[in-house]
Amino acid sequence: MKKLKVIFWVIIFAIFFIFGYHNSEFFMTKQILDLKYGFGEYKTPELPIVVHWFVFLAVAAGVWFIYTLPGKLKTKKEIRKMQNVEIGHLKEIAVLRRRIDAFQSNVTENKESIKQKEGDVAANDVPVTGTVEQTPDSANNNAK
Repeated sequence: MKKLKVIFWVIIFAIFFIFGYHNSEFFMTKQILDLKYGFGEYKTPELPIVVHWFVFLAVAAGVWFIYTLPGKLKTKKEIRKMQNVEIGHLKEIAVLRRRIDAFQSNVTENKESIKQKEGDVAANDVPVTGTVEQTPDSANNNAK
């Protein structure tokens, strides 16, 4: 896409160059520009038409810049707000991740302590024998 853009601008500048070269006699003729206002008049010095052309091009670019400046400032302000919101969200995500990590470490510590307790209980267990001694309560329950 970048190459296509460069090719496009090269073609545009080539067209302008060819247009200017073929009309160089017209653009190099000197002319006075009379500007008449309701309250006065202004005459430019005798300049080539190409100079007048570039001056009006620059004035038009300035007007365009001034016209679009509020929109650019507004979008820049919106972008700044969105970046601040994004930073807030990233901070909140970091806090939640820390909470998840703390919770997971507590869970693994609990599992390890439970396994250790189970191991301690299993080590202290007496092997179970096949005979069961009757207690006085169980003897009374069987008699009924």
